[in-house]
Amino acid sequence: MEEAAPGHPGRVFINFDGWLTNRWMRTGTTIRGRMQARKRANGKELAAGKLAIHGFPWEEAKMLIYFAGPLFNEAEQAFNLNLTETLEEAGFTVFLPQRDGIESKKLPYSEMAADELRQSIFTIDRDKVLEADIFLFVLDGRVPDDGACVELGIAYGQKYLLKQEKYIIGLHTDMRGAFAFLDTKLNPIILGAFDELVEDVHSLMIALETYQQSSSAASGSLSVNAETG
Repeated sequence: MEEAAPGHPGRVFINFDGWLTNRWMRTGTTIRGRMQARKRANGKELAAGKLAIHGFPWEEAKMLIYFAGPLFNEAEQAFNLNLTETLEEAGFTVFLPQRDGIESKKLPYSEMAADELRQSIFTIDRDKVLEADIFLFVLDGRVPDDGACVELGIAYGQKYLLKQEKYIIGLHTDMRGAFAFLDTKLNPIILGAFDELVEDVHSLMIALETYQQSSSAASGSLSVNAETG
């Protein structure tokens, strides 16, 4: 079964036996017929590598990173943009709310009432958190950004309660911390949600590339055969 990716003509989601991938695959045509595929051991993701459908090679869709963190002044926004460029150059797709989310001065958001605009911000960011393969939280600041903490809870709930695969990683370059008596800079409730916590961009890139490689290795190879219906 196939479903069009909302707002993205020429891209499709493919539903294998009731599960829906959260990765978009590029194609100029609609795929018809019954799709047969070997799944990963957990049965929830497409395997890495190239796909072959009727001999047409597809490249694996890039992993999607949701970029959470503070974005309310020039320094924060500049840091976020610079790091996003680094991630994209490394081959990841990044959803950065300050760049890719709602812009209140553009249609249709400029015509929305305040309540509707606030709800739209929540809905779009929530959906992107759920869609992402990787949740990245920049934790710098006197305390972690409160909105991003809610997003962290959504990502962790999806992973822990729904048993869906998601890599949750934090970047904390800030020397400040309020929990020295527990030998940590972070509240343990926040700290416990992360798969990994790093303290510099270099370590972040190593961790992400390692995760990407291990995910691909675990997936194995995949070949999809389509039968016209």
